[in-house]
Amino acid sequence: LVKEYEENIYQFDQSYRQFIWYLDQGEDQDEFLDLQVLVEKTYKRNLDEMIRLWNDLLSFDTCPSMLDFYDQYAQSKTKTVVIISDALRYEAAKEIQAVFQTEKKYTTKMETILSVLPSVTEFGKAASLKSAHESFEYLEGFDVRVNGMKSSGTNNRDKILKNKNQNSLAITYDDVIAKENAKALRELFNGQEVIYIYHDQIDKTGDHGQEKQVFDAVQKTIDELRKLLPRISNGANVYRFIITSDHGFIYTRSKVDEHEKIDNPSTDNEDRVERRFIISKRRYEEVGMESVKLGDILRNDDSRFVHFPETSSIFKVRGGGQSYVHGGSSPQEMIVPVLEIAVARGTSTKEPAQIKLMSTRRKVVGLSLTLEFYQTEPVSDTTRKSQYALYFEDGEGERISNEHAYHADS
Repeated sequence: LVKEYEENIYQFDQSYRQFIWYLDQGEDQDEFLDLQVLVEKTYKRNLDEMIRLWNDLLSFDTCPSMLDFYDQYAQSKTKTVVIISDALRYEAAKEIQAVFQTEKKYTTKMETILSVLPSVTEFGKAASLKSAHESFEYLEGFDVRVNGMKSSGTNNRDKILKNKNQNSLAITYDDVIAKENAKALRELFNGQEVIYIYHDQIDKTGDHGQEKQVFDAVQKTIDELRKLLPRISNGANVYRFIITSDHGFIYTRSKVDEHEKIDNPSTDNEDRVERRFIISKRRYEEVGMESVKLGDILRNDDSRFVHFPETSSIFKVRGGGQSYVHGGSSPQEMIVPVLEIAVARGTSTKEPAQIKLMSTRRKVVGLSLTLEFYQTEPVSDTTRKSQYALYFEDGEGERISNEHAYHADS
C-alpha cells in the first residue's frame, strides 16, 4: 500500500488540493457548487476507505521509521542541509521534486519514511534527531526527550545534534533568509557538516485558525523551498539537500458532521486527548477507534496506548478546527517524504549584486530629488556585477519620471 501510494495514490490528494486551491482563486465560485459537492463527496468517501484499509494493515516493523532518519539520511560524509518543513505532505514534495527535475544541474531521489504516532510536531521533530544508540521517550504534554534531552525549540534541537556531531547546526528558515548575502551564508554554514533548517508555513497556518488558507500555505511552501535551495547552494557551496517533514495532514473543505465524530472515551484526567489521537494508560474500546501500545511505536517500554480513529474522523473535543487535522494514522499523515537533491558541482549560478536605498527621506516634495543607494556585497566568485534601472511609478504602475542607471559593480 505504501508503494502504491508513492507511485499513484498520492495524486488523489494532490488533485483534490489543486482543485480546491484553483476554486478559491475564482470569482464565480457559485457556478461550480455542484462540482464542488461531487468532488467533496468522492474525495471523502475514498479517503475513509483508504484509511480504513491502511489501519487494517498497519505495522511498525515493515517500513522505515522516522526514528531511523538521522542514521539513514542526515549522517553523511558530504555536508548535508536537511530542510524539515512542518506538515509537508508527500504529494506536495512530489511537486517540489518535479520543479527541480526540470533543471539539469539537479539530481533528485524520492523515498518515504513513516512518522511515529501520534503524527504531531513534537514527536516527529524529535524522532528525526534520534540516532540508533540514543533513547527516545515521551513524558507528558509536549515533552519528548532524545537521550534524556529536551527536544522542543530550535536551541534544544541544536544541542541534540551537537551531542552527536559537534559540527552540526539547527536553525530556523527565518534566520537563514535573514542573511542578506552570500558571505553571511558562507560564514553561517562554514565548518558545519549537518545543518537542520526548520520551516513552518503549513502547520502554522492550519493550526492557528486559518484552515481555509492551508492550501495557500502549501503553495507558498513549494515556492519558498524552491528558492531556498539554490540560494544556499550558490551562497554557501552546499551540494546535498534533503527536504522532509515531521508529519503530514488531512484536509477536507467540508466540515465533519457531529454524528460522524467519535465519542471521547477518556475517563482519566491524565489522558492527553486531541482531535485525532488519545494517549492513555488505559486501553479504551470504542466503535470506529483503534489503539497501539506507545512503546511498540517508540521502541521503548512505555506501556501507555495511543488511540486513533480508523477513518478520517475526529474525536469529540472542545476547540480547534475540524477541516485541517493530523496526529492520527493515515497515509496522508504518516507517509513522510524524503526528497534528496544533489547539486552538480561547478553549476552554481552567481547571484546578482543587490542594492538598497540609503536615503532616509521618503517624501517627494519637488521636481528634483536626490536618492542614495549602496551595494550590499562586493562582486565575487558567487556574486556578479549588475545594472539597475531606477525610476518612479504611480499607484497604477505608470512610469512618471525619467530613468537612471545604477551600476552595482564594486
